[in-house]
Amino acid sequence: MQRLFYQNYREDNWSFMGKLKTKDIHQAITLHAIKQPPYMYRLHNYLQGHKTSDLRHKLLLLRREIHSMNVLVETEMESGSVKRMSNRYGIPPSLHKFVPESRDEVQPWEFLSRSLYSHNSLNPKRALHGSLKEGLEDILMQVMQMINKNARQRGRTIDFKEILYGYRRVNPLHGADYILDLLLMYRKHKGRKMTVPVRRHAYLQQTFTDVEFTEDENHQSEQPKITLPTNAFTALPSKTMTNIFDFLKQKLGLGYFQITGKKSQYQSEKSKQEIIHTILPLAGRFETFKQFIKNFEKVCLMTNEEVKLAVILFKSESESESTNNIENLLVNLRIKYPKHELQLVNATGSFSRAIALDVGAALYGPSALLFFVDVDMIFHQDVLHRIRQNTHLGQQVYYPIVYSQYDPAVVCANRTCPESAFVVTESRGYWRQFGYGIVSMYNADLRKVGGFDTSIHGWGKEDVDLYNKFVASNLTIFRSVDPGLVHIFHSIHCDPQLESSQYQMCLGSMGSSYAPVETLAHIVFNNENILHRNENNTSSVHSNNSIEHIEDLEFIPKNRAKRSIGKNKNKISKVKRKKK
Repeated sequence: MQRLFYQNYREDNWSFMGKLKTKDIHQAITLHAIKQPPYMYRLHNYLQGHKTSDLRHKLLLLRREIHSMNVLVETEMESGSVKRMSNRYGIPPSLHKFVPESRDEVQPWEFLSRSLYSHNSLNPKRALHGSLKEGLEDILMQVMQMINKNARQRGRTIDFKEILYGYRRVNPLHGADYILDLLLMYRKHKGRKMTVPVRRHAYLQQTFTDVEFTEDENHQSEQPKITLPTNAFTALPSKTMTNIFDFLKQKLGLGYFQITGKKSQYQSEKSKQEIIHTILPLAGRFETFKQFIKNFEKVCLMTNEEVKLAVILFKSESESESTNNIENLLVNLRIKYPKHELQLVNATGSFSRAIALDVGAALYGPSALLFFVDVDMIFHQDVLHRIRQNTHLGQQVYYPIVYSQYDPAVVCANRTCPESAFVVTESRGYWRQFGYGIVSMYNADLRKVGGFDTSIHGWGKEDVDLYNKFVASNLTIFRSVDPGLVHIFHSIHCDPQLESSQYQMCLGSMGSSYAPVETLAHIVFNNENILHRNENNTSSVHSNNSIEHIEDLEFIPKNRAKRSIGKNKNKISKVKRKKK
């Protein structure tokens, strides 16, 4: 709601000498006089920039209108430049402008909460950097302005409270995409006054506009100066909730927002009613299964979540005791929670994850929401909410990037590690970017792409095969880091009898899970048997160089630590040849 006059004069700080990007300045019709010319020009430049941004947004809307008309009349424009403009910049707002043709082209999302969880960095969790904070502030300010544009006529205002969580990615061709879960406060002024919390799942897009070339007359360089304009902003309405929001807009004047009954009740009706069918392949490993069931009971059963569990158990004569313990544990759990569906399906033959998941999916109908998980995983209750929000029948499957722990015997040898497995740190674990085994989808979509290749036996490969099928389909793959999904470390044994590609994948997973690069580097430099295993009779030179290289390693960027080890070994070899 606008204010006729905004007065912020302070004798100790004058007027408008601080931050200009505030709600009060944007809502004011007139401002207090500024007596210092530099700050007057500063405010004028800021308001002109804001006006320029609005004009660029109007230009973007006009280009989209031209694009829509071209599609309707089915004519092509004569000018090539105008044609490219309408095709590139006139495309309607969508999160699916870019269609990947291979699994390497799928664009993962970064996860936002109070911290940034990104697969692009060696540090899996870090604070929101300044440019991202400023970008989010700009987006939220534009969102709130659009929401409260006709607040006086509607008799209500909606204020921003906080970002509960969100996703972000940057498409080099089209712009920045955001999916933000916003907590807002709805305040009604007309009629029966009330203030209630509002939660909105907003789909936003900052579209790149033209590259502008400006000539600097005072500069003698022959190369032109390139200026990238401020991104235009567009809000993408949710398709799944359109009917509900239209009803609220017409009857209650709430626009595209949903009022929740209680402050603590934030989940949508879809999230509360959708049943998640969890399918777990298993062969032995009773102690690990106890860990999984303990977490599953705490997150799903004790909280009365709408979740079903199907355990596909491969029996083995060598692990008969473990098999009996697993069966007894599930029987006791069914007695304790009779309202929940907990199934145990026995499978025959050698272990095959593809067969197990195929058998589990066959237990449910086409409209069932499936969640494929491994016995080494633990998860938060928030993960269930994200599974429901990010999986859409006939449209989208959810491939989370899970956080995988390093070997605690290595990384916690000289330090105390946190007791909670959900503490995400660079030294504790890493994002398993090349793991595709944890996924949620609808059963109909699984059958639509052809399901699992059940001819694959043993460790791995079946998940990559299914992922490639989804990439080749017309379904959208939503891939992002999820800090609520943690892979607990366990020792890995790679059977040499596996197929060559499976064996190499197993060895890669085993090596990645051992320890971070910095820890491995210190182990190598502090172990004479490893560092100098191919050298003889040069102990004095080796010891001096080892100390020198350990000190230098602290100043080497983390992504170059492996290369530095090879360079240092070459230096040692040169020293040895000189002595000879």
